[in-house]
Amino acid sequence: MSDKKPFSLKDFRDWFENKDLSEFSIKKDPNQKYIGQLAEAKVSQKKIAEKMEAEGNAEVLVSEFMQNGGTIKSIEGLDAVVLTESGEFKIPKFCIKMHKA
Repeated sequence: MSDKKPFSLKDFRDWFENKDLSEFSIKKDPNQKYIGQLAEAKVSQKKIAEKMEAEGNAEVLVSEFMQNGGTIKSIEGLDAVVLTESGEFKIPKFCIKMHKA
């Protein structure tokens, strides 16, 4: 038999109070790594126009995005908010390629 003393609830509390909890901290949002990356079309111009949600002139945004790409501003679930010189729009992530600047 072992000579170890049983680990009581009081022992656990004492140990836990003295523990550095920084290693248990909440991790950053996994989508954070995409913010600031370049985005370009993975699908056709027609599909981009169908899937995007934009305020303002969507035709100008689509045209500019197809020519110059854009920058990922944020990720909202399965969608990315893409920033172009003319404005911003939301589009499903499957419609774009993301890569580092």
